[in-house]
Amino acid sequence: MAVRRTSTWLAVLPALLRELLDAAPTHGEAAAAWLLTREAKAFQQARLESLRLPAIWLGGDKGADHSKTLMALFTGGAIAEAWSTRDDLIAFLTTGATSLPIVEAGDLLVACTEGRTPAAVRTLGLHALYRHVVDALERMLATTPRASDDWSIDFPLRCKCELCATLRTFLRDRGRVEQAWPLAEARRQHVQNVIGSHRLPVTYVTSRRGSPYSLVVTKQPALFDHEAASRARQGALLRSLKERRAAFVRLPRDGAERPDGRGSCATRMDPQGKRILIAGNHAEDAKRVVRLPARSLALHGHALART
Repeated sequence: MAVRRTSTWLAVLPALLRELLDAAPTHGEAAAAWLLTREAKAFQQARLESLRLPAIWLGGDKGADHSKTLMALFTGGAIAEAWSTRDDLIAFLTTGATSLPIVEAGDLLVACTEGRTPAAVRTLGLHALYRHVVDALERMLATTPRASDDWSIDFPLRCKCELCATLRTFLRDRGRVEQAWPLAEARRQHVQNVIGSHRLPVTYVTSRRGSPYSLVVTKQPALFDHEAASRARQGALLRSLKERRAAFVRLPRDGAERPDGRGSCATRMDPQGKRILIAGNHAEDAKRVVRLPARSLALHGHALART
């Protein structure tokens, strides 16, 4: 039976992973890795299923909000040091059909900085996602804005029938605003359903002249309003991400930060491959210099900045 994943469950996932590592050092690492991998795969499966639904033009950036799920997975990945699971998830989010919409991915990155220090955000290892989003936004904003006489709507329609091929041709024509289309009732209904399911910026009415009646499809000025609003949002998001660049770039120094952003520690590697805690900004950290394996530091609530 499928497990229903709620926001409450996702909120406690990072803490549960930490408890597994604290309570069962011998087997907790394997249990935490298994649980995190299971949740990452569940997200990917849900994402694939959502892509079977028709894409939405108008309001397309307001689809399912994946930010809470992904923030829980990325935080859990840092706690469990599950770097391969994190990297696989980022590849899934930035490649091909499964890519997150760029604005949604950018909003996720901004959300990851809230309540965290830049060093704490860096432990999440999101530099590749950050670069992907910033590069994409820069490409989008480098394109020429829509001309006042450009009525084209280049949008992928899910249906590939001959009616939708004709609709697609009309939508992509930058000079045509209206099309009168003689169609029988069932065919008119199909075209109306496609327009509605994609929330396209067009209206339609039935002209009850002749036989068969004609479906009159008209592009709407909302096309231009949406374009201007989208560019403004992309520009604001790009500026916000660049202001937060320090939270996502790799730094040459070797340091570690608590995933919850409550403090940091400095470490180095000894010749035996042990990670040594040499300083910290918490009182209990600053008072001691200890030699511990990297995993032991993680069990004390630190996610090492290996990325």
